[in-house]
Formats: sequence, C-alpha cells, structure tokens
Amino acid sequence: MNYDKPRQREKDKRWDFTTGNRRSGVHPIGYCQGWREQWDEQDGQAWVEKLRAHKDKFHTDGHETEQEARECYKKYQLDHNVRVGKDASSQHKCKECGAWTQSFVTIGQATMIILCEDHQGEEILAKYVSGGDCWHS
Repeated sequence: MNYDKPRQREKDKRWDFTTGNRRSGVHPIGYCQGWREQWDEQDGQAWVEKLRAHKDKFHTDGHETEQEARECYKKYQLDHNVRVGKDASSQHKCKECGAWTQSFVTIGQATMIILCEDHQGEEILAKYVSGGDCWHS
C-alpha cells in the first residue's frame, strides 16, 4: 500500500509531493520527480509524448511550502490523469448544475465526478482534484 502526500526533505527543508511505503521507501511523484530523458515506455509512445509536452514543469528543486507541493501535484493530475467518459446506459445529475447527463470525468485511479459537457473545463475540474493525502495499492 502506498501513501501519497507532501513530505519535507531533511537536507534542505524543501517540500515534494511523494509516494512511499515500507518496502520501496519514499520518492517524489508528479512534476516533483524531475524530468528523465529515458522514460519507461511501457505505457506507450503516446504517454511519453504527453509527458514531453509538459517537460518544463518537471523539477527537482522542491517547494517552499507544503501547500505549493500539493498544488504542483494537482496540476500534474489535471495535465495527465483526467479521463472523460460516457455511460450510455444511465443518466445522473451533473455535480455543478444538476442537469441530467451521461458524461463523467475520472481523475487518477480513485476519483469519478458526474459532470455534463459544459462543466468539464480545467477550472471546474481543479475543484475536484486532490492535492491531499491518499492511500492506494
């Protein structure tokens, strides 16, 4: 089980958004992990190209505050882990306006939000992206 959260570095007291567990230790994730020229292409060339489009956002210099690290990871989630879908077999009310819709948005592995097409912009999605602590396997 991994635990994702901002953690403060011992050496310079800067903050990174990290993941960690007892077996593999703790390491930065999202943009805080820094850019690697040789990404593992197991997810395919399209994924690597998507990362490359945001190359300038990757860094290893950390953040001044815990909140900055959270915001950095939220931006990473918005840039890389948002999926829009439709369920033609059901309708639910949009969380923003209450209109009936078959559309939904998933963010990462754990968050699904019912949002109509009119409310799937980055500004609205940012309200639902977690920059907080979470457990996952």
